[in-house]
Amino acid sequence: MLDIETLRQQRAGPAYRSPARICLTADGVPVDCADPAAATLLVGEGGEIPWEVAERYGLVASGGEEPPGGKRAARGKRVPDAQVEDKGA
Repeated sequence: MLDIETLRQQRAGPAYRSPARICLTADGVPVDCADPAAATLLVGEGGEIPWEVAERYGLVASGGEEPPGGKRAARGKRVPDAQVEDKGA
């Protein structure tokens, strides 16, 4: 039986490293891969997933830590082609 509390980690390192195989139900709930409701594999034992994905499934412990390297990476914003300056090749 999967206990989400034992899988929860503080942010450390570049990504969440899973101590066990974690699957998702069709509704997106993390479960043990042996669970009959398991529909898809989220991460294998020893595998890594981005911290943002781990956070979405409740695998990141609270505490407000910043990811390694300081601030969260900024998401890119689409710039209209007319505003892009061509600096040559």
